[in-house]
Amino acid sequence: MKGLRLIQEADGTVDLELDNGTMATGETQVQEEYLVLATQRGEWKENPLVGVGVADMAGDEDLRYWKREITENLARVGIKIKGVSLNNGQLEIKH
Repeated sequence: MKGLRLIQEADGTVDLELDNGTMATGETQVQEEYLVLATQRGEWKENPLVGVGVADMAGDEDLRYWKREITENLARVGIKIKGVSLNNGQLEIKH
């Protein structure tokens, strides 16, 4: 997916990426995946069913639920994936 590139700093502020003094454009899929995973349902006003709230995954034993939630939510915004796995505490999305 192509779009404007935004940079989120560690303190949570967001800024546009610049390239030679103009707004940069480029691949935004990683950014979109992050936003889908990090947000809760209802935070996307234009699509209130989108949002995984992956922070709630900590300590949950039902990984099948989370894999399904991640796959379905990414599909809602047009991102097709092959699978989701959790390895050594790291969430991996397979494209």
